[in-house]
Amino acid sequence: MTSAPWDEAALKRVHPFYGCVTGQALFYLLQEHDLPEAYIQALLDQFEAGKAVLVDLLNHPPAAVRLRAAPNACQHCAALDGLTLPGNHPRLVALLPPYGLGCRLRVEAAAVEDAAGAAALASLETEPAIPRPHPLCCALDLHDSP
Repeated sequence: MTSAPWDEAALKRVHPFYGCVTGQALFYLLQEHDLPEAYIQALLDQFEAGKAVLVDLLNHPPAAVRLRAAPNACQHCAALDGLTLPGNHPRLVALLPPYGLGCRLRVEAAAVEDAAGAAALASLETEPAIPRPHPLCCALDLHDSP
């Protein structure tokens, strides 16, 4: 993991989603789908806010992080619900959501003392299978698409 301080440029260099897409590219892609302007703006605001959340988390890493999926998450993200990772994992930034615009997986701080978190941390021998970035999957509700 890159040493602090993290900023947007550092995040873009190593995060699988933020590193492969820009706000401007997303804007044009979403316009192509004839989405309402207010919906497009809300998604772009979410995109920018998500970068700020990750930068803050990376600059002040907790002992552990836990992934939490919303009830309507795609099957790939739902499978990661409850996964706990050490806050000092060397590739933490590359493992953290979002994996796409409108991704329904979020990250939260988790105490190592938490029994479930401690067990997950102790058993973490291999890197978890993280979905490939799916930039528009959740934004366009393409969950059943290949």
